[in-house]
Amino acid sequence: MGRQLQMQTARGVQIDNEQIDEISPFERNQFPQFERDFSFATEVCCEPTPRFNCHGMTFASRRTGIFESSTLKQILNEDGYEQIEKDQVKAGDVIMYYGNDGDFEHSGLVVKPPTPNSLNVPTVRSKWAKYEELIHPGNRCPYNFSNVKYYRVAK
Repeated sequence: MGRQLQMQTARGVQIDNEQIDEISPFERNQFPQFERDFSFATEVCCEPTPRFNCHGMTFASRRTGIFESSTLKQILNEDGYEQIEKDQVKAGDVIMYYGNDGDFEHSGLVVKPPTPNSLNVPTVRSKWAKYEELIHPGNRCPYNFSNVKYYRVAK
């Protein structure tokens, strides 16, 4: 088990998190599949690291991992995020990927908003589990792009 950092929401409530120190052989064996399936459409920004996950990149400045859906809901609520429509998205906004069960699956930061020229697909910077941090088209990743939502701090 990793260690927990002292982190709080904007309202001063502790954020549950875990900083992990290792990549298991099972996890490392998944990396070649990511490279085969997605390397042609991605730009590597950070080599594999277990210290943070996608949500830790998006909401904790790459210091730790955030894993629980309840914690993500807490951050969105207590840090003043509001959902925005796709046509309002700007660089720096958050993209959240939801699984078929409606639960959080992945998150990242919008680098370029969706436009008709990009077939309404944003360019995203995100971290894929313990794999690399990448810049990629929002629909070119191992996560469900069919149900994404966008958020911006509004309060």
